[in-house]
Amino acid sequence: TPSCVCIYTKPLKMIVTKAHNAGVIARNPFADYHPKKTPKERGYLIESELQALMNHKFTFDGYGKVRDMFIFSCFTGMAHADEMIQRSFDGDLWIVKKRQKTSTPFKIKLCGITKRIIARYKREVAGTNLVLLVPYIAYCNRVLKKIAAEVGIDKTMITYHMARHTFATTITLSQGVAIETISKLLGHRNIRTTQIYAAVTHAKLEGDMERLSRQLDACYRL
Repeated sequence: TPSCVCIYTKPLKMIVTKAHNAGVIARNPFADYHPKKTPKERGYLIESELQALMNHKFTFDGYGKVRDMFIFSCFTGMAHADEMIQRSFDGDLWIVKKRQKTSTPFKIKLCGITKRIIARYKREVAGTNLVLLVPYIAYCNRVLKKIAAEVGIDKTMITYHMARHTFATTITLSQGVAIETISKLLGHRNIRTTQIYAAVTHAKLEGDMERLSRQLDACYRL
């Protein structure tokens, strides 16, 4: 695939270019070659799938916990490695953290759903400075595949990281949150990274056009 070609040719091009600059080879065969990575579509849960996941009753407690951690990430955009919560000037709870991947700071206000998840597992973290005790990522991903099958979510590859995609699309973009705000919430350095995550859903597109239509009808007369 084009993406695989890009992954393997970029380091090869770098090595050959260094050899050419050092005079080891007379000509750089990659001089005019510029590999382009084809952006892949980011998977996420739509509203009905997310609600079905939240409503499902699991017989095995371990499944329920992984589901809750995944839902917490869906409503906060937090990656598996991120967590810290502070009380803000408005008296409410906020996640205040630097993204472990990029060291970029981000702040997210907790909603009722995320507060209830924290309260549900309060005893587990008693006596520690943790907010939630999240299982290992490999375990979460294995369980999420079983959860998706049990709930009836037809996703070929569901992973814990899909929660961030869900936050960017279903939870924020589809609800009319500006892409610039989403970028800040996700802790991205560059808004182009956010645009990869936040696919424009059909519902968002239809909603935007409906609002635009009403505004135009109110402003113009023929």
